[in-house]
Amino acid sequence: DPKIGTPQKINGSGTINIGNQTEDSTVIKITAYSSQYPYENSENITFEYVLIFPQLPAPVASPSTGDYDTTGLGVSLSVPNHPDAQIFYTLDGTDPSTSGTKFIYNSGNPIILGPYSQVTVVTIRTYATKPYYKPGNADFEYNFNPQKLPKPVADPPGKRFHTDTLYVRLYVPDQPDAVIRYTLDGSTPNLNSDLYTSRIGLYKNTTIKAIAVKDGYLPGPVMTEVYIQSIPTSIKFYSDMNSTTPYSSTISCNAGTPIPVIAKIFDQYDTCLTEFATENSPISWELQEMTGSETGTINGTTGYKTVFNPEKAYNTVKLIATFNSYGYVFSKEIELIIEPGEPYKLWLEADWDRLVSPNEPNPIDSIKL
Repeated sequence: DPKIGTPQKINGSGTINIGNQTEDSTVIKITAYSSQYPYENSENITFEYVLIFPQLPAPVASPSTGDYDTTGLGVSLSVPNHPDAQIFYTLDGTDPSTSGTKFIYNSGNPIILGPYSQVTVVTIRTYATKPYYKPGNADFEYNFNPQKLPKPVADPPGKRFHTDTLYVRLYVPDQPDAVIRYTLDGSTPNLNSDLYTSRIGLYKNTTIKAIAVKDGYLPGPVMTEVYIQSIPTSIKFYSDMNSTTPYSSTISCNAGTPIPVIAKIFDQYDTCLTEFATENSPISWELQEMTGSETGTINGTTGYKTVFNPEKAYNTVKLIATFNSYGYVFSKEIELIIEPGEPYKLWLEADWDRLVSPNEPNPIDSIKL
């Protein structure tokens, strides 16, 4: 009853603010009377208002909910057709309309989820308000299963190289837009390591380590490739490719018995360069005989091996192997000393002994040839 207590007063006419009501079907009753001296006070009169508020649309999220194989993403919120609506949200599962941990969404600034290093489920709970509208709400669930990038690949892979400079290309299989970070000093690369932009030139022994990096993905395994600058410097002679003991400066052989000779190429570290042990190896062979003497022949004048066929005993020849590749040319020779071969025995036997003991000739009837 406005005639009792301390009612609100309006002189003449005015507007009554009934407050920011948002509940549907709210009933507002205003009771008033008029008073002016010398008139008597009027009777009380009541004005009743039933407030029916429209529903504010539920917030929407972009990108939509679902499964993602990335480490995280940015989520934008909005209320369709109501850009001036205010949106509250939580990430801990509490109700954003009452939670003390709620956030106010700032339009144009996505909510950053992640980065996550393992399978993670995140729920964004939202609550939107606007004067004279019933609030809207919606929940958005995102499932993250972050994927690792593959290991970078080097072309060519780690190896020995025999040139002044070797160029190496790096790439990430099936991820052409991935970024590669690398080191050349053997240290493990990170996000601050050198950025790969073009082929890497190597001019000495080098270890390349690299990782692939891409937004939304976990860094892949570290690639490690070792490159050794190997300069061919010497030749050693062996009886076969599996032998570990080289010939000395001379080889003794017997007339009539072929002898194989293998030339192995070694670098400055005294490492055998097996890549030159092929039929097409850049090695040439030469046989130097005594003047006017044909003491033997060789089978094959190119490749990593040859066979010397000694023919005349009591002679010495030189076998020379020359390497010529990658701008390096050097030779080595070895002496072949030809000894007599196994003697042949010819047995002569009288006719009458043959019938008695054909396999036991009389020594008196034999000659050694």
